[in-house]
Amino acid sequence: MNPTRDRLDEEEQAQYYCHLPAINEAFKRLGEANFERLSHIAFEWMRLISDLEGIRAAAFYRSSLQIRLFLATLSITDPAEISVAADLDYMQCAFCSENLSLAELALIRLPCHPDHVFCRACIQSWLKQSLSCLICPAEIEIPPMAEPSF
Repeated sequence: MNPTRDRLDEEEQAQYYCHLPAINEAFKRLGEANFERLSHIAFEWMRLISDLEGIRAAAFYRSSLQIRLFLATLSITDPAEISVAADLDYMQCAFCSENLSLAELALIRLPCHPDHVFCRACIQSWLKQSLSCLICPAEIEIPPMAEPSF
């Protein structure tokens, strides 16, 4: 399973479900009484795969939310806020190569280095795949979300 997606893709669907028709036919050849008992196993298999997909979707949503909340703490809304040491006129997003001096871009500076600045959309997409800086080997630690209190 690809952890960067919330649902099964067509290949995964085929992997988990492609043999069900053949299994049902084999069950039927065993007789009606056995078919009833064994088809329950196939049904449980499908239910477990469906549950797994739902759990993965919830985990994907939670992870995406954690990344968005983390990036909100790092946002740079104005390119002028980037340190003077960084030559903004020549800085590009390492992901999309967009010029970071464009005022309409929402920018993010990662905590690993003052010059590691990216378009918000790009670094959000990157962090869903890898919790490391796109430029250096620094690991990016995403703080856990607070558990809701009831």
